[in-house]
Amino acid sequence: MCAGVHWQIASNLLELNLVQCIGLTRFPESIGELVKLSKLDLSWCEGLTCLLESIGKLSNLLELNMRGCNGLTILPESIRELVNLFKLDFFYCRSFTCLPESIGKLSNLLELNLQSCKGLTILPQSIGELVKLSKLDLIDCVGLICLPESIGKLSNLFEINLVEWIGLTRLPESIGELVKLSKLDLSRCEGLTCLPESIGKLSNLLELNMRGCNGLTILPQSIRELVKLSKLDLSDCVGLICLPESIGKLSNLLELNMRGCKGLTILPDSIRELVNLFKLDFFYCRSLTCLPESIGKLSNLLELNLQSCKGLTILPQIIGELVKLSKLDLIDCVGLICLPESIGKLSNLFEMNLVEWIGLTRLPGSIGELVKLSKLDLSRCEGLTCLPEPIGKLRNFLELNLHRCIGLTRLPHSIGELVKLPKLDLIGCIGLECLLESIGKMSSLLEVNLSLCKNLTSLPNTLGNLTQLLRLELKLWENLVELAQSTGRLLQLSRLNLSGCHKWEWMKASQISLLHELKQHGCSEIRLPDERLYHGKYSTEYCSSGTAGCDGCGSRVSTKCWHCDICPQFDLCESCYERRHELDQLRRQSEHIEDHPMTAITVRVLKS
Repeated sequence: MCAGVHWQIASNLLELNLVQCIGLTRFPESIGELVKLSKLDLSWCEGLTCLLESIGKLSNLLELNMRGCNGLTILPESIRELVNLFKLDFFYCRSFTCLPESIGKLSNLLELNLQSCKGLTILPQSIGELVKLSKLDLIDCVGLICLPESIGKLSNLFEINLVEWIGLTRLPESIGELVKLSKLDLSRCEGLTCLPESIGKLSNLLELNMRGCNGLTILPQSIRELVKLSKLDLSDCVGLICLPESIGKLSNLLELNMRGCKGLTILPDSIRELVNLFKLDFFYCRSLTCLPESIGKLSNLLELNLQSCKGLTILPQIIGELVKLSKLDLIDCVGLICLPESIGKLSNLFEMNLVEWIGLTRLPGSIGELVKLSKLDLSRCEGLTCLPEPIGKLRNFLELNLHRCIGLTRLPHSIGELVKLPKLDLIGCIGLECLLESIGKMSSLLEVNLSLCKNLTSLPNTLGNLTQLLRLELKLWENLVELAQSTGRLLQLSRLNLSGCHKWEWMKASQISLLHELKQHGCSEIRLPDERLYHGKYSTEYCSSGTAGCDGCGSRVSTKCWHCDICPQFDLCESCYERRHELDQLRRQSEHIEDHPMTAITVRVLKS
């Protein structure tokens, strides 16, 4: 805190920093004698309520920072004398009510920041005299409802931000005179209903942002004149129902964002002329019913987002002409039931998302031609019953998501050819009846998730060939009886989840031996059906008889345990096993008979 500043005149002082001196309430008149001062930073001096007239004597001041001075309400007329000032910052001066007319005398001002000056209700006409101004920031000036006509005189203005002017209903025609303007941000100006025809005169405009302009219903035909425009953001313009034909004249447009335009029903054929477009976003344009055939002419398109376009019922064959397309997002397009055969022509496609296509029953065979595809997301495609054999040609696959494809009954033999795939997600594929032996060829698999695959009863013996596998999720396999012995060859396995596999006879000697083997290889997390962790020791906790003792002589097992493969609660020590034919049947208190096969389990660590 700088509550008691005592001034000693320093005639050579160039910079004065009083940031967050919240106790400072005023300056002495002598501040005007700092004639060489070039930078004065008073940001977040919340107790400061005014600037003295003597501040106008700071003839060499280049930068005045008043951001966060919440108590400031007015500027002195003498501010006109700061003729060398190039930056003036009043960000979040929320009590500030007006700019003096004299501000127009700041002939060298380059940047004026009035963001979040919520008390400001009008801009003076003299603002048009700031002929060198290049950036004007009026974000969140909720009290302002219009720009003065004089705004058009700012011939050097490059950027103007009017974000969240909720009271703004129109722009002045003079805005077309801002010939050097490159960025115009009108996002969330909810009351704005139209743009003036003069906007077409902004021949150097590169970016036009109208995100969240809910009242906007139409774009002017003059938009065609914005020949240098590279980015047009119309996202969440819920009142917009169409684009003008003239939009095709925007030959340098690189990005068109229409996400959330719920009223948009159709695209003009002239969209074909946007030959430099690389990103086209129609996310949640739920009334859009079709794409024009002309969309195939967008030869440089890299990304097409049609997520949640619920009204779409068909994709045009011409979509295959988008030869540079790298990402196609069709999530939640519930009206689509198939992909066109031409999809296979998208030779540069890296990612395709078809999540929640509930009507999709099959994929076209041409999908095998997508040689660069690395990600295919088919999660919750509940009607999908099978994958085509050509899918095995996708040798660059890195991610295949089949989560909750409940109609899927089998995987193709060719799935074994997906040798680069690190993760296979089949969670909730309740219709899946078996896994093919070819899965063992997927040598790069790190994770396999088969949780909730209720109809599967066993894993293929080739599973042991997946030498890189780290995680195996088998949670809630209701019909799993036993793990294949080849599972013991998974030397890199660190997690095995068998929670809820209540039919799995894990206490069977062969299965305990298998778990013990995995534990010795370094599998740190083995979760049993009751969700307990297996600790890798044959103890009271895991002994089938519950006593970690021999059912022949009653002694504690210390070297090798022989476990009956038929009777889940019968174990013998090595000595009793050698004379098992002599044991008294009554002492055993079990249904075990000497013909039952038994398996040896080496007890290396014995704790109870």
